[in-house]
Amino acid sequence: MRRSHLLVAAALTLVACGSGEASSDGEDGSGTVASPCELADAAMVEEVFGGTVSEGVEGPARDCDFQISNGPVDNVQVFEFGPAAQFDGVRSGYEDNRGGTTDVTGVGDEAFYPGDVGPVTLVVKAAGQVFAVDANDAFAEEPAGTDQMVADLARAIAAKLGG
Repeated sequence: MRRSHLLVAAALTLVACGSGEASSDGEDGSGTVASPCELADAAMVEEVFGGTVSEGVEGPARDCDFQISNGPVDNVQVFEFGPAAQFDGVRSGYEDNRGGTTDVTGVGDEAFYPGDVGPVTLVVKAAGQVFAVDANDAFAEEPAGTDQMVADLARAIAAKLGG
């Protein structure tokens, strides 16, 4: 099974652990994110990953999928997990179901890599929201530097959110 299918299944599991709804009166006064495609757009993804990036398409697991042609990876997914108050529950879901977590500094308020796929997926709490960025290459190992690109896109999303 492709790793992206595993991520969708894991995201649905993690979303089920929390209420899954962002609130305009969240833990730190954050606004509502109605769609994961509000977090990033094709221009943001293209600036970080290069290639030609399609407009994001909302998926079934509160994700926005960006297909990339002639880039270092085939696609990038941005997941929206809800308000910051859900961060500990999301982390717990990853720890229990995805092989633990590894803390990452310098991205948002808090961030971690899941233990099963490492630095090609980054879960972030920033500006009152919890989101994840995942880079996926369907037919090969992710190229060197993918972890930095994932972190750079996560930083850009955090900045857009105001964090």
